[in-house]
Amino acid sequence: MKRREFIQLGGLAVALPAVGVTQPNAQPAVGATTVREPARDIPVAERADVVVCGGGPAGVAAALSAARRKARTVLIEQNGCLGGIWTSGLLAWLLDADNKKGVMAELAKRLRSAGGRSLTAGGKPTNAYDVEAMKVVLEALCEEASVAVRYHTRVAAAVVSGGRVTHAVTESKSGREAVAGSVFVDATGDGDFGAQAGCGFDFGQPGRASHSP
Repeated sequence: MKRREFIQLGGLAVALPAVGVTQPNAQPAVGATTVREPARDIPVAERADVVVCGGGPAGVAAALSAARRKARTVLIEQNGCLGGIWTSGLLAWLLDADNKKGVMAELAKRLRSAGGRSLTAGGKPTNAYDVEAMKVVLEALCEEASVAVRYHTRVAAAVVSGGRVTHAVTESKSGREAVAGSVFVDATGDGDFGAQAGCGFDFGQPGRASHSP
């Protein structure tokens, strides 16, 4: 490509507006305390029977339980791996895992088979585990159950109609999208999705807790 052609193409690229850039009619002053975002249509990127918000321990267990019952399941996770505090939080210790059945027992067995559990000198497994092995095992379990996992995706809002949640609005590299569902599970850890849907919540110490409207 000749230099002149390159410069011409570069000028064309600069002239085109960037995708997703908001250009309100009235530009706010630099010192403004608020800005107005124009209304826009949000594409519904996916539809599911069960939408799980948050891919930590509880979210993975909920997604596996739903998918194994043949429900079309979408799991939304803000990080690039499953596990929440177990993995991205580097906890590296299975709390309250002894004598548990179901998903926890299955997970412990898979971790040991993958060489991801710490052992005592006598060969007995402890509650310590390898974080990277945990990531692989959790993703494998979800893949085997046909859970659709959306990484690097944050739940930004909830759409409520007739007293029921109908969509989770997400933000990711794909922009702002909506995921439709029949059932929604809030496994965000802090109850973010429930709060976005208008559910009441308390915070603070007992006796001094503050209440949402």
